[in-house]
Amino acid sequence: MTLQSPKHPEWSEDYLRAAIVHYYIEKHHSMRKIAKALKLGYTQVRRVLLTSADCEIREIAGTTTETLRDGTKMRRCKACGDELPLDDEHFHRDKAKAGGFKYTCKDCRSCGRE
Repeated sequence: MTLQSPKHPEWSEDYLRAAIVHYYIEKHHSMRKIAKALKLGYTQVRRVLLTSADCEIREIAGTTTETLRDGTKMRRCKACGDELPLDDEHFHRDKAKAGGFKYTCKDCRSCGRE
């Protein structure tokens, strides 16, 4: 599989692979966010991460929640799309929701972007 980003055609395939792994491991971006930023397919990004020796794919607990290798749970806000730590600082609690937190972050709820 040859890998080339339409957004960065000057990047070599090896550099692009290293960038994908870096953004996934170091910056904690989701596979979908990386694919969108580099204008690649989600499947291409997933294949790069699966074949990388440096990386383990995060366990996906649901459509909006992921668990990082260090055990930190992350949730994607339904309103803004940002991936934030799933804690009291970023999300309001809600016993009725899966995981015990609302799906919209506190910033979006305060702005009325629910």
